[in-house]
Amino acid sequence: MSTNVKAIRVDELMQKAMQSLKAAKWFDAEQLAVRALQFAHGDADFERMALIVPALQEARRQRFQLALDAAKKTVKILDSELGEEPVLAPGAYLLQPPLVGADARRARLASLARNNAVAILCREP
Repeated sequence: MSTNVKAIRVDELMQKAMQSLKAAKWFDAEQLAVRALQFAHGDADFERMALIVPALQEARRQRFQLALDAAKKTVKILDSELGEEPVLAPGAYLLQPPLVGADARRARLASLARNNAVAILCREP
């Protein structure tokens, strides 16, 4: 794919991401912005990457705010095995040993796939 075609594809993805942001579809906006960022990175188009990051940051900030609102000022502490496809309700979580960062990442990605707003921190030993 030529550089110009990739740039057009990135611009189309960003237009959709901005529309999703305006419609308060935070998960869609984040997914579209991440894909645009991956395309721009693959083409070493750092100028476009710099333009994408603020939209991605806003989508993630809004998703994080949803998680904190759902948490109602409480943080759930998890310290037991989560399984391969963890299902977490929207909210805030602290993972602690024996769970590690890889468990937190797996839980975050599984929650994103289900459009569940979660804020996850991991405390490592």
